[in-house]
Amino acid sequence: AIAIVGGIMLYALLTRSTMSVNVLHERNPLFVQLADGGVRNDYTVRILNKGGARSFALETSGVPGALLHIAGVEPSAGGRLIVDVGQDQTRELRASVQVPGNRVPPGAVDIEIKATETATGQTATARDHFVPGSQR
Repeated sequence: AIAIVGGIMLYALLTRSTMSVNVLHERNPLFVQLADGGVRNDYTVRILNKGGARSFALETSGVPGALLHIAGVEPSAGGRLIVDVGQDQTRELRASVQVPGNRVPPGAVDIEIKATETATGQTATARDHFVPGSQR
């Protein structure tokens, strides 16, 4: 019995994920109507790094034309948003997804925020929703 339990624990340790990402939609306000007719939703993004110090590229999908902005992070020369996370640390970021007025969906849609480790290409994703505002 001890050998079986030990084997299960060893398997769990060897196959555990070394990174994860969580997204939480900000509730107050749910959305911000922009002057140009676009809409912005704000999120809290948490990246959990269970390995050595690594860099992650963040991107969003689900709404065509959506732009991802992260407070305090400037896009790299290639336009990617790169975030560094220390060894065995969690980094919490404030992110905004902005959709231009001509691309705002008619109703709430699911979006995905993906973190890709820049060295290995390993990815982790989290889903949430985009609230298009009250103009429709």
